[in-house]
This record gives sequence, C-alpha cells and structure tokens, in this order.
Amino acid sequence: MRSLHHTGLGIIRLLVQDTTDGVEAHHVDAIEEHPRTLYISNHMDIVREAAIINYTLDQNDRPLAHLAAGDNLFKNSIIRPLLALQPLFPVPRGKGQGLAIAATVEAQLSQSKHTWVAQGPGRSRSGRIETHPNLLANLAAAHGTNIEEYL
Repeated sequence: MRSLHHTGLGIIRLLVQDTTDGVEAHHVDAIEEHPRTLYISNHMDIVREAAIINYTLDQNDRPLAHLAAGDNLFKNSIIRPLLALQPLFPVPRGKGQGLAIAATVEAQLSQSKHTWVAQGPGRSRSGRIETHPNLLANLAAAHGTNIEEYL
C-alpha cells in the first residue's frame, strides 16, 4: 500500500510544481518528537488538503498522516480512487457523530499513527481560524481526560 501512497505523492508533486509557486511548511522539525501527532485544519476540500499535508510531510522526511475522511466519500465512485492514494480511515458523518469521530481518531493515535482531521465548523470566510471547542472536548473525552490534560 505504501507504493500506492507514493504514487499519489508523485502526482501531487507534479501538480505542485506545475500549478503553484511552491508549498512552505514551518516547524516541521518538531513533528517527530511526538508519536501521537494530531493535525487539525479547517475543511474546504478533503482530497486537496490531504494531498498537500502528506506531500509536505513527505518532502520533509516525516511520517505520512492517516487522514480522517467522511464515510460518505468512500461511497462516491469518482472520489474513491483519489482517496486510495492516501492513507485514510473513514469517520461517520452527520449530526451527533462528534464522539464517534473522536473515538475513531483516538484509535489511530493510540497506534502511534500521525493523524489529520478537518473541522467542518471551522470554515473561515473571515480569515480568522480557530479550533472548534467541541472538537477538542470530544477528542479529550475519547482519550479519557479533560481538555487541559489532553492539550
């Protein structure tokens, strides 16, 4: 499966070279110090975000992130092949699924897998980016602790 993920990274590398002025990442050197690395970002485009995150990690010789993707995407015959190019795991979609998503993310982290999750409510049209407090509370609860200890 790793070769398929590297094929996906090769495609992204070509897209980055042909369509951008480059991708920059700061403080990447701190990542390997924490085996339970959790990336949280605002959610705009799951395929593009996942690709850029893992492209950046790969370019900096860091472990790829296992990406939380809504279970609805795995049913989409057009998107499914694109998802196969990244290390993904499905999470349930819909109202009231916050704890279930957090438990799935926590299961990935407990296996020392670097993990990425997008926060739907964190979409920012104003340019102000904040981590949604309910996401943090659910992640802490799934870990069996409170937010202060979790962070």
